Amino acid sequence: MYLIISFLIIVLSLLTWADTLFTQSAGVKGILMCGDRPLSNTKVKLYDDDSGPDLDDLLAEGTTDSMGQFLLYGHTSEIMTIDPKLNIYHDCDDSITVDPLIISC
Repeated sequence: MYLIISFLIIVLSLLTWADTLFTQSAGVKGILMCGDRPLSNTKVKLYDDDSGPDLDDLLAEGTTDSMGQFLLYGHTSEIMTIDPKLNIYHDCDDSITVDPLIISC
């Protein structure tokens, strides 16, 4: 019985250690402008851009303030290096489109 409990403790410790070992972070800070005016209340999302059947991981999301400023920071556990991608959902000087445009950087 003690052998099973010891084995489970070791396995759980290794899983926790592995998750910590592969945790990676990314952040982005910026100001969005539409011509000479700030883009306020604009949705921004930070992703880990994954390829293949693996879906992109959402790291953080938010909106710009009245001055167009934003700050996003997030983390995820990946074996390979992460590829941060910023999506900006805006309607800058586009009176024709009802849906916001999506720009990925």
